[in-house]
Amino acid sequence: RVQSGRVNFSVGDETTEIVTPTVRTTALQNASGNIDVTDTGETGVKIFRGQAEVETTQGQRITLTENQAVPVDAAGKALEGAERLGRPGQLIIAS
Repeated sequence: RVQSGRVNFSVGDETTEIVTPTVRTTALQNASGNIDVTDTGETGVKIFRGQAEVETTQGQRITLTENQAVPVDAAGKALEGAERLGRPGQLIIAS
């Protein structure tokens, strides 16, 4: 369980579950990414390779694939649409 800070992960042949105050993320086989949690509970999940299933505390279920991210507010609500990651520092909103 991650209360605050950043977790970088790289998963091999098994799935891994990472829990924060607002999301439960299951990183599937061969996935890599990171999860950032602020002191106020806002969470950002980014997937660089592979796939992950994200479930918010409000019951939203989101599948992230390579180069996608989703921000979740402190109340456990995912913001509209997953973001597509471009070059480092560049985010592209998926429509």
